[in-house]
Amino acid sequence: MRTYRIRHSTGYFYDHPVMRSRNLCLLLPRYLSYQTVLYESLVVNPEPEPAFELDDGLGNRLYDFTVVKPHINFEVVLDLRVTIQERIWKEGCAKLGDALYLQSDYHNSSHLEASIFTF
Repeated sequence: MRTYRIRHSTGYFYDHPVMRSRNLCLLLPRYLSYQTVLYESLVVNPEPEPAFELDDGLGNRLYDFTVVKPHINFEVVLDLRVTIQERIWKEGCAKLGDALYLQSDYHNSSHLEASIFTF
């Protein structure tokens, strides 16, 4: 098992004051069986309103926020600590016929989720 501390900072700078900015942030870690979030802090400055977390339907966590007061810059900072457990990967890859069968197996929810990538 490994523990990681991650700090990510993104700054936005404008030539002229912006009255309002709407943003969708894709920085938050997913909840996975092999990954444990020990600590997370996502800070936007200036403070947004409204701001809320949502799910994109594939398990990805999104942070949707709007800065509503005039500003010429803003910053998004993520501090994160996660542990990752070692996973065992199967050797080799599936044959095309096997992959097509799995993609059409709508009784298995994980195969159904993957099928959206075929369109």
